[in-house]
Amino acid sequence: MQGAIGSPSTTTFPLKVQSLDPKAEPEPRPIVRMLDRQEARFPLVPAKEERAKDGLALRIDLLEARSARVTLERPDSDFRVSYFFAMEGCWRLTAIEDESL
Repeated sequence: MQGAIGSPSTTTFPLKVQSLDPKAEPEPRPIVRMLDRQEARFPLVPAKEERAKDGLALRIDLLEARSARVTLERPDSDFRVSYFFAMEGCWRLTAIEDESL
């Protein structure tokens, strides 16, 4: 694989990024934006060392021939981010869903 997971060379832009608006009433609602390459802060998926330091666990939730989803979580917290990948010659990050509150 060229580059790290979620590096500029392995990410499709514009990148769909969904997060929750915790101030929305009566309950949090999703906000979707399209992230340009210039707006992105790399790496989009923290490196193994960074995950270990921050107590984050990365798990593969779905792995099919042309698509994959991995989830980054902090056990016993509301931190959860899902990363979606598509096989486009190589595995490319196509979307991020941040469900953290």
